[in-house]
Amino acid sequence: MPNSSERKLINSAIGSWSGYIYQGMCAVYVALDHIRKAYNSGGSTNQLEGYKLYLDAYDDFSVHNENGQAISLHQCKLYKQSKSFDEAQKLLVATKADLVQKSICTEDTTTYFHSNQQPRLIEGVSFFEDFEGDKSFNADILSLKISRIIARIFEDQGIERHRMRVYNALISWVDMKVIAIHGLYLKEKRYLYEIATHPNSGIPFSEIISILFLDDFAAYPREDFYRLLKYDFLHSIKDEIESSYESEDDWEGGDPKHIQFLVDSIGNMPIVDFEHIVQRLLPVEHIRPCERSKENVCNSSIAQELIQLVASCTFKLRPEVDWCERSKRQAPIAVKHLPLSKVCRQLYQNRANLDCLREYNTLVTKDGNEFITDIRDKVSTINQIDKSDSDENIFKTKKVGLLSVSKFNTGDYE
Repeated sequence: MPNSSERKLINSAIGSWSGYIYQGMCAVYVALDHIRKAYNSGGSTNQLEGYKLYLDAYDDFSVHNENGQAISLHQCKLYKQSKSFDEAQKLLVATKADLVQKSICTEDTTTYFHSNQQPRLIEGVSFFEDFEGDKSFNADILSLKISRIIARIFEDQGIERHRMRVYNALISWVDMKVIAIHGLYLKEKRYLYEIATHPNSGIPFSEIISILFLDDFAAYPREDFYRLLKYDFLHSIKDEIESSYESEDDWEGGDPKHIQFLVDSIGNMPIVDFEHIVQRLLPVEHIRPCERSKENVCNSSIAQELIQLVASCTFKLRPEVDWCERSKRQAPIAVKHLPLSKVCRQLYQNRANLDCLREYNTLVTKDGNEFITDIRDKVSTINQIDKSDSDENIFKTKKVGLLSVSKFNTGDYE
């Protein structure tokens, strides 16, 4: 076991990790670039199976293939002046030569130099050219580039995620990995090189990929998710009003006081009641703690539909967020411009979650060219209809109508 005087910080980044995380950001960026290229070349990341990222081990960081060999070594320097860059590059080349002798590197292993400047490179060292063609950038620019490459991966995969949440998760994840490595170093009094190069210290690329696509809300307790949903739902209504309703003419005859009452009612509503309101307002959605549900509920389209619907109805909402007229109770519904036949299909497929269909005879939707007095009229057009006579089949006993705003306002239910 080495004593204190023997424990030298060769290739250590303790100082930079605790104060400035440039090389950690570079490591994240390089790993993301590998993932982006894998998706673009083969449509999946199978070719990265077994790949690992080593931090503060063979150099500032390195990427290793499924056989444990380094395919690239990376040195990171963030200096105001480039006078020390030549020495750092020579050390990088010497490190590779030593690792070739140990069969950790091959002659094909690439040595990359990351910096906020573009110094003269010595033979055998390359700049890391990113997906936008840039070769050098400081930490602030690198932060933006990580965000953009995350967005590019999501765009290529056709998914929508909050890229800054993913960015923060990746940076935090790298910090924790380095802290764990140096924690063992300080605790066990072993060489840092010995700890950092241990196979258990290598970070599988699969971990990075899982962070990219991990649903942030899947582990949320249901009540906490709906608390967040309530806040963002009201915020989406506020944003839509500020962007689309600047003057009285923008309301097109609708009453903004109805919207104020809607917002106040939802704001004062206990979380346990808001869960049911969401399902009544959006009965075509299956709501659960996940990013998809949040995006489906809290967006400009739904806010616009709901504002237009509630403002246009002559009857004022009750605090329970429904209308009471002629001893009937009708619930507002936002359907995102879907054809009514598709609305019927989604209503039916989501029938297990539709509290609104158990309690209401009529759902009020926006004006359209079709009026359905009974959703069962559309059953013949819906694929895979449940033929069961079970009492749980709400369409066996419940007549549910989709009523347009104009017919609702005139009391025309026929």
